[in-house]
Amino acid sequence: MPLALGVILISGCDKAKKDEGGDEPSDSYTPAKVLQDRTISSSVLGMTIKYSVWLPPTYDENKSYPVLFLLHGYEYDTSDAHNGWLKQGSLNSIATSYVRDGGEPFIIVTPNGQNAFYMDNFDKRQLKYGTFFLDEFIPQIEKTYKGNGKRAIAGLSMGGFGTLYHCFLNPGKWTYAYACSPAAGGLQELLKNCDKASLPGISIETGLDDNVVGIEDATALSELMDELGIEHEFITRRGSHSWDFWKGCLPKVLKKVGESFK
Repeated sequence: MPLALGVILISGCDKAKKDEGGDEPSDSYTPAKVLQDRTISSSVLGMTIKYSVWLPPTYDENKSYPVLFLLHGYEYDTSDAHNGWLKQGSLNSIATSYVRDGGEPFIIVTPNGQNAFYMDNFDKRQLKYGTFFLDEFIPQIEKTYKGNGKRAIAGLSMGGFGTLYHCFLNPGKWTYAYACSPAAGGLQELLKNCDKASLPGISIETGLDDNVVGIEDATALSELMDELGIEHEFITRRGSHSWDFWKGCLPKVLKKVGESFK
């Protein structure tokens, strides 16, 4: 599918100090379990892909859970990109607070996207990343961590593109899709041709001060969704292409996703 992204994304390259160790809350409750730098060997890609997992404080290995696949943005150095939401996005503390405040418990998985925009053949490397994600990664994760068949997808910038791309490509696969500051170019034709009746709940949230991807493509995509009669949420607010903005998105992501899992 031809893309009109129009920008080089620097979505995860915020220079803020990283929260090493997963930003674990310090209190008397049972802590969430963070499993960093797990790997899956991909026959599709011919390489090993890293990922990290967040398990809720109430996690019981004898039970099954819904899964949120949380996607990172473009990184110049991809070696630790899958840990961005944990180290810079305060995922552990925000998700732990969400569950302890009565939110629906679910598993959160952050795969390393290899700057492939979570699709096949994005650049000259010709990585079949989209095929890997759908055919290898998701099934292996749900088998390993006892997924119950319910799944949602969310992400920032490049991961926002990946969120909407997979939402439109396989709409019946997801209960919710939440795109933060998405690089939304190149998605309109995919949306027009998708099974609109099977689309999950969709939220798009973008910053009015975003000078990396801007809001124009996301706005145009939202307007097309309006024209096609597709119910969705489109949020604009003050904020730039930064972890401060995305940390503000995350509680809303978890709430929407959790509600979709009930």
